[in-house]
Amino acid sequence: MAGRDDTPRIHVSHRLLRARDWQDRPQFGHLCDWWRGGFGGVCALVGIGGAGKTAIADRFVRSLPGVLPTPDVAVDATLAPPRGLFVFSFYDAPNPDAFFAELLAWLDDAPDDAKVSYERTVRRLEKEDGVLLVLDGLEKVQDTGERSGYFGRVLDGRLRDLVLRAAEGWLRGVRLLITSRFQIFDALAEASPRFRQIPVENLTAEASVALLRQRGVRGPDHRLVALARGQGFHALSVDLLGGYVARFLDGDPTRLTPDAVVPDAYAGVDPRTAAIREQERRFARLAERYAEALRESDPAALALLQRVCLFHLGVGAAILASIFTGEGKDDVAGPELARLDETGLAAKLALLTEMKLLERDENGRYNVHPAVRDGFLKNLDAETSRRGHEAAREGLNVSLRDRPGRNPSDPAILDLLEEIVYHTLAAGHVGVAYNIHRNRIGGYTNLGWRLGAYERGERICRAFLGGRPLEDDLLPAGLPEDDQAIFVNEWALYLQDLGDLGGATRCYERHDELVTRREAWRNASIGKQNLTARRLRAGALRRAAGGRPRARRRGAPGARGVPSSAGEDPGPQGGRDRGRPRAARRRGADASSAGARRPRRDDSVVVRKGAFVEKKGEVCAEETRLPVVRPRKRA
Repeated sequence: MAGRDDTPRIHVSHRLLRARDWQDRPQFGHLCDWWRGGFGGVCALVGIGGAGKTAIADRFVRSLPGVLPTPDVAVDATLAPPRGLFVFSFYDAPNPDAFFAELLAWLDDAPDDAKVSYERTVRRLEKEDGVLLVLDGLEKVQDTGERSGYFGRVLDGRLRDLVLRAAEGWLRGVRLLITSRFQIFDALAEASPRFRQIPVENLTAEASVALLRQRGVRGPDHRLVALARGQGFHALSVDLLGGYVARFLDGDPTRLTPDAVVPDAYAGVDPRTAAIREQERRFARLAERYAEALRESDPAALALLQRVCLFHLGVGAAILASIFTGEGKDDVAGPELARLDETGLAAKLALLTEMKLLERDENGRYNVHPAVRDGFLKNLDAETSRRGHEAAREGLNVSLRDRPGRNPSDPAILDLLEEIVYHTLAAGHVGVAYNIHRNRIGGYTNLGWRLGAYERGERICRAFLGGRPLEDDLLPAGLPEDDQAIFVNEWALYLQDLGDLGGATRCYERHDELVTRREAWRNASIGKQNLTARRLRAGALRRAAGGRPRARRRGAPGARGVPSSAGEDPGPQGGRDRGRPRAARRRGADASSAGARRPRRDDSVVVRKGAFVEKKGEVCAEETRLPVVRPRKRA
């Protein structure tokens, strides 16, 4: 952060969502107390979706003197102003590479596309004094327990190391404020002196009553407390229920039909998982209530809300109008929505925003809170949903006519293409979706090798499975075997670049099955080399030593540097790999915690020697001699 004066340097990469009706909460006070404590450290606001984590973080930032002055938020003079503020949302950009690129560009006043080095970023942060980094939505890059087996573990090695450094006090002039749905699981962080987690799970009874009254609900306090208790005192649930009672029940909670009670619904389930499932049930019931009421009072508004729910990345009014209104749109929109003109559509969008069922961002795109999206979509039958996705696919393709062709780098165009892939898959056109990913977006060549957009590439690959876990099946139905092999190999490259060595290994093993069955020995050899490298980096030396020779013994040329059936793509090491976090190394963390690192010449020596030793039958005797590349010592 070049230069020093009394004016804070501020970079807000993504806007934090504000509380629509702010109610004072004890967690806000705890956060302020943490800030008053001084020095570096990490504070994590942890709670399930809609609990108000981001709203608390936003309120805190706006309360700091001289940072983001807002007329309706009082500045707290007891809070020391930071010398620098950096805000990044992983909800909007779930890519650690994008985070570090923007962070270093801000610190050095350099272009966003400047060459990024994590070590350089750390050295710059060590020189700072009084900097606040806000990391919103960190759960997007945390483990759900399916990858490392540790619920809440930060998957990216650099991010994990940054949190550990700050928590241990090595970055005395830097403080991190994190929001996440998951507790940050790391034994090192939990034992660190400057690490604090603040649970953000419930509103107080008093705050719940105040919120319900602000939304227009009438009645004695005890009745409003009971209403909030039925929603688990969850901020978003209480807010939405209050809006429903005020608008459709004339503010009278006694007219609300009670929910059915399901005894022992979560018996034997982990309490954290049970809490999430129960909140999902509440959201689904709220969506049903709104859908039932809108179906009777305003079917056009309900149809519009459901169509907005089809879009994962938000959608503007102009695109909605072009896709779902006008002549011949009854089949995809319903007659009530299709009849709306531009003015009528704008009025319905304004109504849904006023009801707080939609949110409008700074780019004019409308979004549905992800916590309630699925509930509203359940009211659409499968065929109506498919037709809606088909219409969205066609409409978005039209909007791309004047845009650049293959291998785009503009994030807005990539967002649009990703949305088209999603709708194309939902409409049942798997082959077309794969062609868009491979030839229009550019596949791994563009997303991984050129842009480093590994998270986007992995997210697109995952969309082909329709949300199924990686363990279920790795191959999208409806693709020829040759394309399936290329697809699963590219998915492996994305996963290894994100540090998920286990997932990458499963993909490589599936790729090996496909190409071996088809006797594509060149691709089999390449796949074996990839698989061997992954196993070596995960510490599985015995299996790695035997990983490659099968294809070689069948006469494969063993060409290096080319993923299967894709001569123009990067080699098996695929993109920027990353070393183990230093804090973990200091405590002897095992090799399985490492993210993928930058390939070195030694790697090929390790692979070839492992293959040679196995062929001579000397695995057990010689495996300890394999020259494993070790991380550099700290300078």
